[in-house]
Amino acid sequence: MGLLAAKNIGIIIKKYSSKFIVLGFLITFISAAATYGMALILPGINSYEVTRAYTEALTSSPGLAAALESVREHSFQLAENYDSLSKRKKQELLKAIDLFGKEKIEDAGFLTEEQKKKFIKSAEAGIGIGHSVSYPSGVLIVILAVNFLPVIFKIDVKKEREIFSREMNETRISTPSIESKTLLVLT
Repeated sequence: MGLLAAKNIGIIIKKYSSKFIVLGFLITFISAAATYGMALILPGINSYEVTRAYTEALTSSPGLAAALESVREHSFQLAENYDSLSKRKKQELLKAIDLFGKEKIEDAGFLTEEQKKKFIKSAEAGIGIGHSVSYPSGVLIVILAVNFLPVIFKIDVKKEREIFSREMNETRISTPSIESKTLLVLT
């Protein structure tokens, strides 16, 4: 879409920018709400995996960067404040430390330095796991949606292209080009 729109980007932004802003906000907000809801509904789910799944399902590079930057600090804070966490949060944290179930970790009321390091590594790994699961499915969903939504909603793509081209030509004719604006300023 970006390559097709590049030559008409100025016109497209003028004409459709408000729709793009609303659509971008709605998609992001609904996805975040659904992700948060699923994290609340599914007990024992790793919140770092959920965060990564959210950013990758939307194929959001800025979201990915934010998740990667914040995971270390957030997991460090959780580990440091272990004694003040709720019983449920403590169990989730201990489960994350014992990721593969090799050692049975009991709640001793505190974490050793080794356990804190394991938890931080586990949190970082959760981001990676979420990525590996969600990114391919996010891309696949976009591809399928682009191909099948016009069929499902009976959209005549050829007719829509003609309407779009006509609108672009009309807008181009009514909007002076950069060259003509430059000539007006120079004269």
